[in-house]
Amino acid sequence: MRVAVIGAGVIGLYTAYHLLKEGVEVDIYEARHKVGYSASTHNPGVLNVIQNPLGSFKTRLMLRGLELHREYSRDIGYNIMDTKLVLVYRRLGHRMISPLVPIYMKRYGIKFERIEGDTLKKKYYEVSPIFKGAFIVDGYGIVNPYEMLDRLASRVVELGGKIYFGRRIKRAESEPVIDGVEYDYIVIAAGPYTADIARTIDPNPPRQRFGKGIMVISSITIDYIIAEFNVFLSKYTKGGAVIPYYRGRWTILGPDFRWIDTKEIYEVSREEAEEVFNSYVYLLRDKPEIIDYFCGVRIINYPGNRWIIRKIGRYIMTYGIDSPGLTASPAIGEYITRHLIKVG
Repeated sequence: MRVAVIGAGVIGLYTAYHLLKEGVEVDIYEARHKVGYSASTHNPGVLNVIQNPLGSFKTRLMLRGLELHREYSRDIGYNIMDTKLVLVYRRLGHRMISPLVPIYMKRYGIKFERIEGDTLKKKYYEVSPIFKGAFIVDGYGIVNPYEMLDRLASRVVELGGKIYFGRRIKRAESEPVIDGVEYDYIVIAAGPYTADIARTIDPNPPRQRFGKGIMVISSITIDYIIAEFNVFLSKYTKGGAVIPYYRGRWTILGPDFRWIDTKEIYEVSREEAEEVFNSYVYLLRDKPEIIDYFCGVRIINYPGNRWIIRKIGRYIMTYGIDSPGLTASPAIGEYITRHLIKVG
């Protein structure tokens, strides 16, 4: 079998990795001159444990992906920093609801403990004293997305895959052919450009919108994630947090979420960065300094924010794989590969 993958982001590369390990011949076409543009690298590098709604297709892929990351990181050669989520609460209503949270977490096998008062202050000193308690959720991880993508691309080439950089595929042909080469299947994993490429073969592409998330790098150093428990979050965001930075001594605040009209990544202003910084600094006991800032753009299937992996003829499209796509990426590659091997 010979398969082409359009897009050398984390989904495309992990799909190629799985296919190659099954003995499939794989060519990867990437529009730019490096791997991992857009959401694959412009993110805080969190490997997630919790994703609403629990039990959904998205969540199942995320949990399987988390398992595979820990297995494949040794073969591919990227590091995972083990960490935990400190999910804090302060309001009376949250304290009343909090006894129900363990039931919810236990149902889906999430490991956690609940702490309050002086225990929270002593064990997690950097957390602001305005919070009265927290759920401590184990199993999270932090990766350097750039390191992971570079190592994954190198491993794909070692396994026999070919990556063609600077080769932009503008539209899918009626038959799975690229540059005169016929493939058994073509996987379109081009992030925000998947719908544009597939429009010629998919008569009913999903409606999509774009979301921007700004992340602020700050001077404080912590080794765990801090987020506030919130039962009223939008389905389009986890709400942002204080996150250990994969480059070591700093910490990320964010990302926030806002709708935008473009799929392209652009510069963040100092005013935008300060707005995001001020939205999350309340989680910390001490106020750090702003070191730097950047943003990522998410493509979202709207409304609903459901991931769509669709097969039409000899094409497979991945639509709207936003957060937690980094965590789920090896499982998505596995899912696509199993389907292609099954159908032959």
